[in-house]
Amino acid sequence: MQKVAVWMMMGLTVLLTACQPKHAPHPSDPKPEAAKVVLLSSQSIQMNLPRAEVCESEGCERYNLHTVHTNLPWIDAYFVKRLTQLAPKAFDIAQQRIVPDLNEPASLAHHQHFVSYIAQRNQLALFTLQSNSSGTHLPHSLLHQEYVNLDLNLQQRLALSDVLQKNQQAALLSLLYRHNEAWLKVRQIEAEQLKLSDNFYFAAQGFTLVYPVFELGNYSEGMTELHIPYSALSDIIKPEYLPSLPSDMKP
Repeated sequence: MQKVAVWMMMGLTVLLTACQPKHAPHPSDPKPEAAKVVLLSSQSIQMNLPRAEVCESEGCERYNLHTVHTNLPWIDAYFVKRLTQLAPKAFDIAQQRIVPDLNEPASLAHHQHFVSYIAQRNQLALFTLQSNSSGTHLPHSLLHQEYVNLDLNLQQRLALSDVLQKNQQAALLSLLYRHNEAWLKVRQIEAEQLKLSDNFYFAAQGFTLVYPVFELGNYSEGMTELHIPYSALSDIIKPEYLPSLPSDMKP
C-alpha cells in the first residue's frame, strides 16, 4: 500500500510540474478557510414556569418542562420557542385563574416535555424532544419522541427534504419499504400505504425514520422506527450528512 502511495505522489509531482500555471498563487496569498465546526456543550435545566399548574372549571393541568442550556444561544432560543408552543397555558400569565367546582369530579392532567442532547457528528447535532401526557381523562399515557437534527454551520433545524439530494423522495420511500418489508407485511402494510416521516435521525444501524404510536403499530409497540443501511443511501442522502463508511461497506 505504501508503494502505491509513493507512486501516486511521484506521478502527481510530475503532472503538476508539467502543468504549472502561468500565474501560480504566491505562497503568501491567503488560503480560503474551511468551515469550522463548533464543539457543542449542553446541560439539561428545568424551566421556571409562570404557571406550572393551570386550573379551569373542568379540572387542572400540571406542567413539567426541561430544556437545554448550550454554548450556542440560537439553540437555546429554538427550544424555548418550541416548548412555549407545546405548552402555551404554562406561559400565559394573563389567563384567568379558575378554581375547579369541588361539587363536580375534576380531572387532573400531567404534561411533561423534556429536551435532551444526544450527540454531535461534524456539523450535525442531534436532540430529542420527549412528550408525555397522562391524566384521569385519558385511557393511557400519550407518548411521543421527536428527533431534532440541527446543522450547526447553517444554524437551522433540518427537515427531511434538507438532507435529501434533489428529487430523491420516491427512491427513499422505495428503499424504506424494501428494507423493512417483512416487518410491514406482518402488519398488513403495503408499499402504497407507507409514507415518509419528517421525524428522523442518523442511527448506528442506519438512517432511521420514526412514526407516532398507532400509525404503523399498536400502543404496546410504542413508536415505530424503520431503518435503511447507509450503504444504500450514497445517491439519496447529501454527502455532508452521511457518516463515513468503511470501504467494504460502500456500494
